[in-house]
Amino acid sequence: MVERNSGKISGKGTLTYKEIFFKEFDGKLKAFAQESREVDKCPIS
Repeated sequence: MVERNSGKISGKGTLTYKEIFFKEFDGKLKAFAQESREVDKCPIS
């Protein structure tokens, strides 16, 4: 991880894959659940 203002390395980051699930509520599309997990590489590419 890199600090935004200084550009200094502040720690080790992780690659995370997140799925967000949407439903229509009151006529608007809203996120209602999410799942995330650490991955070694992007599963979409």
